[in-house]
Formats: sequence, C-alpha cells, structure tokens
Amino acid sequence: EEAQSAVATIACSNLLAALKGKPCENAVNLPFVEQTLSDGSRAFLSLARKLGFLAAHLVREPVKNIRIALRGPLFSPGDDPICFEIPYHYSPFSVAGLKGFLEYSHGPEVNYMSAPLIAADKGIRVEEARTSGGTWKNQIDLSLSVEEQRETVTVSGTVTEEGRQRVVNICGYWIEFIPEGTVLLFSNHDRPGVIGKVGTLLGKAGANIANFALGRKNGSGLAVGALQIDDDISGAIVETMKEDVDLLWAEKINFAEAL
Repeated sequence: EEAQSAVATIACSNLLAALKGKPCENAVNLPFVEQTLSDGSRAFLSLARKLGFLAAHLVREPVKNIRIALRGPLFSPGDDPICFEIPYHYSPFSVAGLKGFLEYSHGPEVNYMSAPLIAADKGIRVEEARTSGGTWKNQIDLSLSVEEQRETVTVSGTVTEEGRQRVVNICGYWIEFIPEGTVLLFSNHDRPGVIGKVGTLLGKAGANIANFALGRKNGSGLAVGALQIDDDISGAIVETMKEDVDLLWAEKINFAEAL
C-alpha cells in the first residue's frame, strides 16, 4: 500500500508538472524518455534490464545493496555516487537495471514507476555512479551485495559498434555472450571433459546448442561457461547436470522474460 501511494504521488506530481509545462523527471516519464534516446542508448537501456535480471539469478541471499556503475562517454560523468534513499530522481539506465532485478522475484508486473519504490520497501539501498573509465567504450556494471558484504555478485555488459548487446564479465570472469533466448550459465572446476558431458546431457534432452562461451580467472582453477540453447529445458535437467557433471552451480536464464 505504501508503494502504491508513493506511485500515485509521483504520477500526480508529474501530471501537475506537465500541465505547467515543466519537465517530468521521475520514472513515470521513462517511456517518454526512451522515445527521445538514440538507438545506442535504447540498446543500453534494454541491456541494463537484462543485467539486473541475470544478476538476480546468481545471488544466494537477500540483497541489501545494489550498485549501478555507468562507464563511458554515453553516460554523463557525475561526482559522488547517487543513493536512491528517496527514489524520485535517477538515471533511466539505473531504474531499468533495478526493474530487471526485481522482475526475477516479483514477475513482469514490476514497472519503471514501482521498481525503486519496491526496493525501498524491501530495505534495499540503491546507488548509482557515473565514471569515464571502463574496459569498453561504454559499459554498465551492476553489483548486488548481501548483508555485511558476505557475497557480492557483479555482472557487466556493453553494446558493440554494430548495436549488439554483450555480457562481458560475470563475478570477475571475462566471458562474452549475447543475452538473448535461453542461456545455461554454470561454474565448474577447469578440467577436461566438463563441456562434453554438459553437451551430451543437453543432446539427450533434445536441446540444440547455438553458442558457447567460456571464461576463466587466472589462478583460480575454476571456469564459468555460458551455453545458448535453441530450446527451453526443465529445472530437473539443470539439477541433473549439477549432480552428474559435478558443477559448482548452474542457472537457466530465459532472457525473453526481460525484454
């Protein structure tokens, strides 16, 4: 009820601002903001939502802090990180990431207006930082932290010059795959035979592998793999892979749910 009341307040404030010829700066106006963005900016808006959705699959405990770092000339550099303790003003890229994160647990009914208010109701602190430096020309890093920083999950993404979205880093593992369709993401000990076993199980399930990417972290002895498959697979198959292939963890992500 508190979130609904806050959404109504924002909507009324924007309506009054519009009637007075003033700009609407809150999330209720995001669909109109999106229409004014370039194709490249809209691609990053969609990417931010997918990064939030992806990160939500990887965290094991309730999230207490979300940090969105916007890197590169596409995003206007700011000074100190912005904290959304009163979630009225924020970058559309940040609220898109927050929306994607909350959609994993709350479903598609989460919208751009309600996302920061739901986060506030859940006691989640949201921070935004804009910097000029990054591995890629323009890059979004989205980090989730649990209570007392016991666990932090960070995912990063970019959009290529050709306009293709890419996930480029997961928890320090450099990897590159397209966040589209169904992706099986997993971690394993970096040794021979693992990928073959995973592929065999997918073949038995009738799932065709479209693309494969592997990321390693020097000295860790571990790897992260991403298999893009043409067909959906059941949760039971994922659980079988964990046991039979001895995966450290595995998650099926359907990016069609974060379009």
